[in-house]
Amino acid sequence: LRQLSQHHHLTLFMTVLTGWALLLSRLSGEQEVVIGVPFANRGSPETEPLIGFFANAVPVRIQVDPRHSVAQLLKQVGETVLAVQQHQHIPQLQIVQLVQPQRSRSYNALFQATLAWQGGASRALNLPGLQAAALPDLEHGTTKFDLTLSLHDGGDALGGWLEYASALFDAATVQRFALYLHTLLDGMAADAAQASGRVPLLTAAQQTALLEQSRTPALAAAE
Repeated sequence: LRQLSQHHHLTLFMTVLTGWALLLSRLSGEQEVVIGVPFANRGSPETEPLIGFFANAVPVRIQVDPRHSVAQLLKQVGETVLAVQQHQHIPQLQIVQLVQPQRSRSYNALFQATLAWQGGASRALNLPGLQAAALPDLEHGTTKFDLTLSLHDGGDALGGWLEYASALFDAATVQRFALYLHTLLDGMAADAAQASGRVPLLTAAQQTALLEQSRTPALAAAE
């Protein structure tokens, strides 16, 4: 994935966002997906001395044409992200007031899927006379969005988790989504010239197993 990103002059985040958008498009059957992306929101000097978490989740609208190549989709997403970054300071509420989408208490007005990205390997915090360690991520029992993909760049690998709304998905389904994403990113890295709609979601072994499972009931019925 790093080589793919470097070849197309993109960050690793842009490449993974492309894969996430492609997967969401394939799963939903929609050629337009909107993904919420948190950006650090300390753009003004007044916020520099303040303590706290400053972030703004910005909607990124991506058009996924299955006829376009992976390379074309990467280029489009890279350009879109750069354009979005120019307006990352605009609050969600202001966007909602301008767009005036259909409102519901069941889901976010602008996007239902997000990608939270932490770039760079985590480093130990060394403070004189103190021992500091990072706390593990705590389970909070609720989710703000239908699907939230959280990833961090560990240097030699990407790690993270997929959070989901249990009213819409079960654990087995989301585990399949994670496997699909892994296979899809692998396929993108293997051949960026192929049509984005033809990037496999299943490995060759998984496809063979699925075909065998589908043939078994038919053979039993014939017998």
